[in-house]
Amino acid sequence: MKILSILSLYLLFVSKTYTQNIWDGAAAGGSWAVAANWNGDILPTTNDIVIFPTGISGTISNVNGGNNITLGGLIIQGNSNITFTNSSNKTLTVANGSGVNDFSIETGASLTLGSNVDLTLAAGTTTNHTIGNISGTLVINTGRTFDSNNGNITTTVNGTIQNEGSVAGNAARLFFSNGLISMPAPVEAFQLLPGIHLQPTE
Repeated sequence: MKILSILSLYLLFVSKTYTQNIWDGAAAGGSWAVAANWNGDILPTTNDIVIFPTGISGTISNVNGGNNITLGGLIIQGNSNITFTNSSNKTLTVANGSGVNDFSIETGASLTLGSNVDLTLAAGTTTNHTIGNISGTLVINTGRTFDSNNGNITTTVNGTIQNEGSVAGNAARLFFSNGLISMPAPVEAFQLLPGIHLQPTE
């Protein structure tokens, strides 16, 4: 009986809790740091799964109130077109949460890394990889970074990465299934990795 009680107490402290936090602010965007823009009027906190539902098209400013944060998931749904901005350089990190996809841009949706916001997929574990799925469009503006190059990460691109900044990832961690990456430079300027297709922008 004592052993069971101790084990239950241990699991209570070591288990992560993942709470969905859904944007319910204006469809035209708004400030991440305003509690009223989130369901339950509660700001996203560490390990939350942040969801932008269908129909959101605009800029999400002041991402996490200007602070770095590690989320359990980041999901851009349906036809939403989101741009993240901040007043100073900050990193949004997505760790291996409880969902099938920890980072997801659905078909028809887009996410732009705008002013001062970088996105990193944190290392997973051998039994629980950090999973990314880009079926829509990820836009990386000049000076911004998308880092998918940590251990035990699998990011599948069936959509498009439009890169004017920096993408970190190798063919084993950033897998272009039916997708492509576009860059504002001649294709000859880049080294092609297996499974990666480059399309220069005009």
